[in-house]
Amino acid sequence: MFSTANLGWRCPYTPSVRSNDTDYKIPEPIPTVQPLKSIVPAAENNINAKFIVVEKGHVTMKNQRKTCLALVADETAAVNFQLWGDECEAVEAGDILLLKNGIFSFLNPKTLVLRAGKRGTVEKVGEFTMRFVEKPNLSNID
Repeated sequence: MFSTANLGWRCPYTPSVRSNDTDYKIPEPIPTVQPLKSIVPAAENNINAKFIVVEKGHVTMKNQRKTCLALVADETAAVNFQLWGDECEAVEAGDILLLKNGIFSFLNPKTLVLRAGKRGTVEKVGEFTMRFVEKPNLSNID
């Protein structure tokens, strides 16, 4: 049996048994993502979703903070996603984002938006390699 114990090498995915080894971190578990078609408006931050940015709107100022809307989509639906602050500059069309603990709520009486909110996070996890649809668009209430 081959062993790496005497070579000074260890697999980066296996925790070290040495107590003084501080360079290893256990990765956060990836949340179970839900399809965009299944989300409904709620007052809770409980949406975990993965989607691609199809189109990003222009940046505006609201209450002295940058904001913009982006059309995002997965294989089931499309929805408007609200970006705030530095997210507006960092996110581009084609980016694949992972939303954790997001919220789906009304922007105005006829428009719903998905956003990270105060308790959620959004991170870029890829580019250009995701199937998606643009209809149905869940943001427009007719």
